[in-house]
Amino acid sequence: MDLYSVPICAGRNLIRNKVYSFVNISGLASFMAEARTKEIGVRNVLGASVLNLWAYSPKTL
Repeated sequence: MDLYSVPICAGRNLIRNKVYSFVNISGLASFMAEARTKEIGVRNVLGASVLNLWAYSPKTL
């Protein structure tokens, strides 16, 4: 067996793991965006000005 050869199944696992990680990262980004949207809505209802909401956004990115 050659030390530098990669079995075929390892390539399939690599692709599968990349797909799973992409799905997890996109799910996490979606969750964070939804939470931020709700928090901005609450701040708006409690009387925050547009300037305060605008100043809040870049800090959490």
